[in-house]
Amino acid sequence: MKFIMILLVLAAICSYSFQLDAEPLKLFNEPLFAHDSYSHFLSSAFIYCWQYETLKNSARIERGTSRIWAFSLTGFYGIMKEIFDDKVKKQHFSYKDLACNMAGSFMMFLIWK
Repeated sequence: MKFIMILLVLAAICSYSFQLDAEPLKLFNEPLFAHDSYSHFLSSAFIYCWQYETLKNSARIERGTSRIWAFSLTGFYGIMKEIFDDKVKKQHFSYKDLACNMAGSFMMFLIWK
């Protein structure tokens, strides 16, 4: 599992130097490969791992139930963050950020056991 975390951090570092000369890919009319996308993806992956390990080890909840709760809580945090951005920060609710959050937590749902 440490190997996976190291790969995620290296991918994040490498992605900052990656620049497209062509028209950037877009998701929900926002550039997909932007600094914000990587931070949403990686933070959701880390939050999922933290939630899963906390539920499994500290709360003594079985593995399958911990996985479902960790995925659900990570999604809930992502939705609440976007609502906070929309209502308090007066920024727009970003579906692209929400998709990146779900992709990061879903990736860890599949590989973190």
